[in-house]
Amino acid sequence: MLLKLFTADLGKGGFCSQDEETGGFADRPGDMVDPFHTLFGIAGLSLLGEEQIKPVSPVFCMPEDVLQRVNVQPELVS
Repeated sequence: MLLKLFTADLGKGGFCSQDEETGGFADRPGDMVDPFHTLFGIAGLSLLGEEQIKPVSPVFCMPEDVLQRVNVQPELVS
């Protein structure tokens, strides 16, 4: 239940920083959008299970289908 409440609040906060006219995300509502916050905002929504966004690798911060297509997999270091 706590996780559900946390993720719901996190999702709402991200959408407050979204620019509905040009797209993208900013660090705060009213600020200019930028590629950094847009990339990590979309990746975060994917990791939270947003169904309209492709699954993203938390290791590479890239779409899983792209990593499969170019045959890139994380390596465990021991």
